[in-house]
Amino acid sequence: MAGISAGGGHGGKKNVDHSIPLVPFIDLLLCCVMFLLVTAVWNQLARLNANQQQPGQPQMDSPPPEEPQIKLILQVQNAGYVLATTAGDSTTIPKNGDAFDVEELVKKLKERRELEPNRKDITVAPEDGVHYEDVVKAMAAAYQAGKGSMAERLMDALDAGQSKGGDTRGMQSAGILVVKPLPANSDSTVERIVDIRVDDHEEPFKELRRLLQMTTGVPNRLTDRSAQLAKEGKFADAIAEQKKALEINPRSEQSMYALAQRYAQAGDTKQALEQLGHAIRRQPKQWKAQAATDPLFAKFADSAEFKRLVAP
Repeated sequence: MAGISAGGGHGGKKNVDHSIPLVPFIDLLLCCVMFLLVTAVWNQLARLNANQQQPGQPQMDSPPPEEPQIKLILQVQNAGYVLATTAGDSTTIPKNGDAFDVEELVKKLKERRELEPNRKDITVAPEDGVHYEDVVKAMAAAYQAGKGSMAERLMDALDAGQSKGGDTRGMQSAGILVVKPLPANSDSTVERIVDIRVDDHEEPFKELRRLLQMTTGVPNRLTDRSAQLAKEGKFADAIAEQKKALEINPRSEQSMYALAQRYAQAGDTKQALEQLGHAIRRQPKQWKAQAATDPLFAKFADSAEFKRLVAP
């Protein structure tokens, strides 16, 4: 509030005292300031966008949109099964009398798997009125026609969910538990087939898959395949398979020793002795004696480095 006084009190002139409201003027001033701030930001953005495209430069092409994934859907209808895809093709498996033809469904699903070996998902869509038992049989048939253990399929399901966005809070932990039915006379409360978990990790699903591969013996199978490829003279493929095994379990001196063997068979002395050294440093008592008599390392018998590695 402000006041204005005009004239004096002794000259016979009347005092003038008017109140001027300043609040509306302050509000107007604030609105002007906000408007200037907003326009300044947009002017800056426009200037940045204009600088991105210089005259005479070719227009950058935007990346092509991703093609929608074709989904496989198993419809369980009152008249039978329909195996369809979102691309529009479908196969009808009518009932065998009054019963669903589960055997034929398994056959068709296996044929589909041969056409799409990398497919890991199928949607079971029951029609209204279909008995729950028939839906379960359809799900069991889909599982039977698939590939991989229950734990591997659960791992694939976790990865598939994460690929679609996952939890908005991010990832920290993960786990898989697979159990089997208890026998009637069992004293156990649970029979675990797979029980793995990751409590705190930047990439828990990646670490969980590594643990699953160790649990299911993947490194051993890779090592066996590597040895077979080496016998066939496919040394590059053999080394690649053995590296996969070592990547799954980087602390495995068995995988280190096997990789040294593959390099020795391929004629790569430097890499063979380097990997052999890694294995011996982890378990000197075992691998020194074994390497000294290993025919795959016989060509290194006169090597000073090899002698140093296997020396008692």
